[in-house]
Amino acid sequence: MYPIKKFYTPREVSEKLIKMNYALVRVSGGESTICKKHLFKLINSIPENKLFILETKGLLLNKDYIKELSNFKNTYVRVSLKGVDEKIFEQITGADDEIFKNQLNALELLKKYRIKSRAAILVD
Repeated sequence: MYPIKKFYTPREVSEKLIKMNYALVRVSGGESTICKKHLFKLINSIPENKLFILETKGLLLNKDYIKELSNFKNTYVRVSLKGVDEKIFEQITGADDEIFKNQLNALELLKKYRIKSRAAILVD
């Protein structure tokens, strides 16, 4: 049996991160874009003088999601590409190779909506 984990509110998370007094705050792992409302509350609670880095596979970042994300001017998105093409993506993730296009589409939309971003590529 797994121990019960505590759920932290966006405010609790941001307060802990801000107390660490770093110039930037980064959220990654476990696909950080799954709980959009929670994520946006967290970003909103980070002071604008701190850079908020969102690390994601980009699979859920569609036009509507990115359009909303563009409202946060202190946000930088790092899209972790799983492979350099559809075939490698499928080998690494076990997911259908067509999903790889979602990552590329997310990068194009981030650029279109002028959200600072970059791709990080996992080769194998």
